[in-house]
Amino acid sequence: MSKSQVELQEFAEGFRTYYSSLNPTAGTPDEVYKIESVQISVPTAAQNIKGRIYIPTEKPNADKFPLVLFSHGGCLISGDLETHDVLARALALRLNAVVLAYDYTLAPEENALGQMEEAKAAFNWLYDHADQYNGDVNKFIGIGDSAGGQITANLSHIYKADAERKFAAVWLIYPVLSINLQTESFKKLGEKYFPTSEVMHMGSLCFMPKDVSDKDPRILSLYANHANLAPTFISIGELDPLSSDSFTYAEDLKVANIAHALKFYPKSEHGFIQYFKNKEAHVLGEQALDDGIAQLKSWLS
Repeated sequence: MSKSQVELQEFAEGFRTYYSSLNPTAGTPDEVYKIESVQISVPTAAQNIKGRIYIPTEKPNADKFPLVLFSHGGCLISGDLETHDVLARALALRLNAVVLAYDYTLAPEENALGQMEEAKAAFNWLYDHADQYNGDVNKFIGIGDSAGGQITANLSHIYKADAERKFAAVWLIYPVLSINLQTESFKKLGEKYFPTSEVMHMGSLCFMPKDVSDKDPRILSLYANHANLAPTFISIGELDPLSSDSFTYAEDLKVANIAHALKFYPKSEHGFIQYFKNKEAHVLGEQALDDGIAQLKSWLS
């Protein structure tokens, strides 16, 4: 049965309230050298979107800082600069990188194609302002968790053929790569573990444009052509309903001869890296965070 716009809006708003209520479990934010609020102009939109720059230290460890575009998760219907502040700070400090996090317009107020236009604007803003932050455009990294991983994978495909503007490496943290609820992992885990089949179904109704295929490669990278992508690291937990797609994507990258790695974490649920400081609930969260940092550093060296 189809859902009305009112029903979708109510679902999204309820989910946002729940998601924001988890903020305290992320722990105390680490101190970084400097944080700046920025406004990002979106060519296809009337209003700017908000961004936040994290500068880890007064000076970089090398000649210049690596650059990180961080896209937050939340099923494209929730999440913001605050829900992922702890993780963004950790990425800046552990990579010794300048990180740009940004607030894209959430669904259903905006659909996934519109959200990708905002993500592209954030990508280009960071590239264009690299010198201002002593950043190295040759060490431009894309990182995203969950739906942010979906956005990051899409950006990697969009800019892979650009002679200059492209990611040097990508980290997909338990990414959304399709909305197929019939995968082995969704059949096994989708009733009990987050994101549940119901959340994914309702979320996709919120963010998928009307009259667009549920396999549209502009939105869901599992169905895109993976040739010439940046080196890609994938982190996934054993108890994550999204896990099957991550394994399929990694196999596709192998076929396309793309440098990649997938790390699988036993007994770990969706969100375990975002909430890495909650060691009681997410035993392997910090290890997974450090694994991703180490892999990115090895590709950039």
